[in-house]
Amino acid sequence: MDTVAFLPLALAAALYSLWRRRRPITRTRVMDVALSAGLLVMMGVRYAFLAVMTAAMPAAVLGAWATPAAAGIAAALYALLALIGFVAYRGSVAWRVGGAVVFSAAALVELIVNTVVSHAGALRTMDTLLSVAIAAALMILAAFHWTHRTATPNPLGSSDGRPYDY
Repeated sequence: MDTVAFLPLALAAALYSLWRRRRPITRTRVMDVALSAGLLVMMGVRYAFLAVMTAAMPAAVLGAWATPAAAGIAAALYALLALIGFVAYRGSVAWRVGGAVVFSAAALVELIVNTVVSHAGALRTMDTLLSVAIAAALMILAAFHWTHRTATPNPLGSSDGRPYDY
């Protein structure tokens, strides 16, 4: 139930970040803050927590697959995903898109492992499906963020007399 536990923290971090800067709330700013908070909390902090929990209590995280070798590999993978999440949080536009892609791939792999290999229960499967839904939302935000941040100005200008579209 790690996704359910960290989702309110991600929402609180995003709302605090929007409130803290006292700038006008625009669509671009909301996309940037939501993507940053999602990468920081749902990928960085959550997978760091899972890495520590896997190292400390492998049976609680991995269930029947909790051998020492599997626990070490899982903890290392969770730590790597956390590192990617922390780097993508403050990285460039390309790093954020890359972080969202890695998070989506990790959520899909977790879903496949939970349903096919380990035959997880209904609560764990629903938690993993929520993680996949959050990853899909972050991918959509990353795509919009990418198109907005890398947009080239229109050399012809706009119809209202402004020289560029943004």
